[in-house]
Amino acid sequence: MSIISHLFFLYSIRTTDSDGFMITQSSKQGFLSQSIPFLAMQFVSSIKTPQHEKIREQLVESINEMKLNHEFLASDKSAILEEYHSKKIDSIYYSAPIFLNKKVIRYIDEAYLLSELYDDEVSYTNPHLKYLLDSSRNLSVELNLITNQYQLENKEEINGFYYNRTYFLVFSLMLYLAIGLFYFNPMTKHIDKNLFDLSVKEKEIQDINDRQISAIIDAQEKERQRVAGDLHDGLIQTLTSIAHKTKTEIENYKHDQQTEKTLNEIKVLIDDVIIETRNIAYRIIPPLLKEFGLVPALRNLCEQIKSSYKINVILQEYELKKRLEKNLELTLYRIAQEALNNIVKYAQASEVLIQLIQHSNSIVLIIEDNGKGFDTINETKWNGIGLMNIQERVKAFQGNVSINSSKDLGTEIMVEIPIN
Repeated sequence: MSIISHLFFLYSIRTTDSDGFMITQSSKQGFLSQSIPFLAMQFVSSIKTPQHEKIREQLVESINEMKLNHEFLASDKSAILEEYHSKKIDSIYYSAPIFLNKKVIRYIDEAYLLSELYDDEVSYTNPHLKYLLDSSRNLSVELNLITNQYQLENKEEINGFYYNRTYFLVFSLMLYLAIGLFYFNPMTKHIDKNLFDLSVKEKEIQDINDRQISAIIDAQEKERQRVAGDLHDGLIQTLTSIAHKTKTEIENYKHDQQTEKTLNEIKVLIDDVIIETRNIAYRIIPPLLKEFGLVPALRNLCEQIKSSYKINVILQEYELKKRLEKNLELTLYRIAQEALNNIVKYAQASEVLIQLIQHSNSIVLIIEDNGKGFDTINETKWNGIGLMNIQERVKAFQGNVSINSSKDLGTEIMVEIPIN
């Protein structure tokens, strides 16, 4: 029985090592799938600058790394896994398939095509760039399936280790009282060390994931700031100049009523585009948040939803006596913005209540609506990119988020983040 128990533990440890290899590769691919679109945006934004070719080289280097890793996984899986592996993770990793399907191959090809563009072909409207931006988030979500399954199995393995160790210890003491005392004790120490190593490995993986999430969120915010600045300083000024020239031309064609009418219509359209572009820039980076803080920015966001979608949005704030840390204010604003976007798109709600409450050691944000709700038990139907984005932002601040919803009874999202 002692020999059987020892072999069982060795098999379990080998399984965990194999799973650990797979999760390392998926994390690497997940990081590359996020860094490539970020470098692609830098590649487009740096056109006609001295850094453009250097960024192109960095982009090609990341694409080559992702391709080589993909080809390695596709050709060497049998040598890696041997006969020790988790059937569930193996199913997700190879049968789903995530690395061996056409999606990843096309993702790499689109990235290569973008890196080979020159001069006027490099633009924000390029279809290769659009494909990278549209597909990177979905690819990252698929890769996270492996991480989540690994964490679940890791916990089950640890629990199984403790249970089986106790079970075999009792039987060994009953059957081999004297021998068990000399043999099982060193084996137990070996198992404890493996359990400790597994716990350390799990914490390292979690730390890597947290750093990646924070890096992605920071990169998103920086890119939003840059795009908002480009819209405000570039596109809006250009449109304003066109509107001014159109106004001048109207004065020259007052004798021609049809031409004057056409120019007036064009000017109205240009003015509408200027207003809409300015609104888009403000939604990307709200100036009220930077200048006056979270509460005025949220109040303005609520008014925009009211006027645009005829939804009655009420904001209530309690005990907020001073401004919060800048990144925390931005995170809470983005969470409220994401939740309101989901309500507008899916909830069919007529009323929304937002509560912002500051306690001595935490800040709480509650968003309730009276919409159609959804089934939280069936996770595949509700755990979309919007709600996942909220969970990732909260996780980056070591906070907690709960989502309660029932069909036809509305939805409540409650976020609590610790503060000093």
